[in-house]
Amino acid sequence: LVIFADGSKRVPELGRFPLPVEVNPFGWQATAARIAALGCRVALRGGEAEPFLTDNQG
Repeated sequence: LVIFADGSKRVPELGRFPLPVEVNPFGWQATAARIAALGCRVALRGGEAEPFLTDNQG
């Protein structure tokens, strides 16, 4: 996993704004369930039918 971000993206606490997470399409439901189990609200980009695919297919 590689994450690129500059210092302007750093915040003392998450939760004020949505945090986009890119996951592999295979098993995205399991990943969404684990994120929800942490107490986070999960929303698929583009609707609830199926995940939005990026150029990386994830």
